[in-house]
Amino acid sequence: MKVLWPALFKLHKFTRLETLRFSFHSSYSECRRLGGAQPSLHFLVQKAVLASIASGPYPTTTLKSLSLTNVIGIEDDVYESPTFQSVISLLQSLSISTIAPEYETGCDFQLRHWYNDFWQSTIPTRFLDPPQSSLRSLSLGSDVLIGPIDDFDINDHFFPQLASLKLERFLFHWCPVTTFILKHNATLQKLELRNCEMYVHYPMGQAAHWSDVYKKLQIEMTKLEELVVVTSTWRGEESKGQIYSRMGDESEFYQVELEKEEEEDAVALAELYAVVDLRRLTGSGQN
Repeated sequence: MKVLWPALFKLHKFTRLETLRFSFHSSYSECRRLGGAQPSLHFLVQKAVLASIASGPYPTTTLKSLSLTNVIGIEDDVYESPTFQSVISLLQSLSISTIAPEYETGCDFQLRHWYNDFWQSTIPTRFLDPPQSSLRSLSLGSDVLIGPIDDFDINDHFFPQLASLKLERFLFHWCPVTTFILKHNATLQKLELRNCEMYVHYPMGQAAHWSDVYKKLQIEMTKLEELVVVTSTWRGEESKGQIYSRMGDESEFYQVELEKEEEEDAVALAELYAVVDLRRLTGSGQN
């Protein structure tokens, strides 16, 4: 750490810097008990990194790729700074994932509001809006479901040159995530869905299925040449099928098994993989 701190504030001296990747600690350590608000060392490191990114003068014309992993979802003035916004606006590749508070530890409930606001306000207005015409690769994720508690609607955004998209722990059918993917059908060549879930509500006849999503992707995503779909249960075990979730009585989500739907999903996903693989081998997606 003694070596790291001084270096963090000298990033602007790397005048030909093109790529920045920072992976923060994966455990959420913030805790506010009895009104106390002592930031953790992990958060202080994050603030130092953000400050270094926004330090000037900065080689905004050279930085093309920014990756921030395990971000603690708390507002920071640095996101609003002109230098930071200048960096974001010229990126070709942006990757950001967050970690959420562990509510069962008994910490101040305010932490949950801060996390919600981060996805509801900071991500859309400081990272995704206004839409960057230069952005070709986008990766968004969290360690909890995105959509239900933060009112983040990815379909509010559009990137005209987007070729690669990775989404992790997004709740499909809660927000029009599928619609966001489909409206990039003219440019999207790579799609990665990790641990995403499908919202199921009553009556079941109105429920959306993963097979519906895969069929739409097969028909409309004519440029897609690379596909990755990975799912796991809440225990972290690899799932045999696609994940469905319902909302419980206390507004908590729990995973459910739909055997008939999962069989149809597996068939539709296999067909989608086959089409994408064939397109990659023949190069037909470039036409």
